[in-house]
Amino acid sequence: MSFKSLHIAFFSLFIIILSAAGCKKSCGVCDYGTACNNGYCFCPNGYEGDSCRTLSATKYLHNFTVSDPCSGSSTYSVYVTADPYIANKLWFNNLFGQAIEVDIYSDASKQGVTLGIPDQNFGVAEVTGTGTYQSVNGFGRITFNVDYVSGGVDRQCTVILTQY
Repeated sequence: MSFKSLHIAFFSLFIIILSAAGCKKSCGVCDYGTACNNGYCFCPNGYEGDSCRTLSATKYLHNFTVSDPCSGSSTYSVYVTADPYIANKLWFNNLFGQAIEVDIYSDASKQGVTLGIPDQNFGVAEVTGTGTYQSVNGFGRITFNVDYVSGGVDRQCTVILTQY
């Protein structure tokens, strides 16, 4: 084998090893055009998992009991539905007595557990906030930190939703 052939063989082997090391096996194939970086897929909002194949919304589609110190209605029920057209959008029906739009954000955990309530005005109140989801003994628990403005009074409160 000539020096040139040996050089080409080693260079080719180096490129193969380098490209194989670019994504760890945990990354696999990233779906939806996402990139693999340091062995992890960066999922678009609304998708999660090692390969971004799971819709984040599915874990939220339940009924919840709400502990709400903001609106004056201390405890009530809410049911969550997914937007059929936008993968990272949910509707929390009956939250604060309204259908509240909530966005799911992907983060480094690849689990779609970061939530956002965009600024919404529904006549008697205006609400915005952020939240997180966690599974406790197989049941979902959502904690929202909310800015709730009603009658000129601005309240900062924590609203907790527990799946039943």
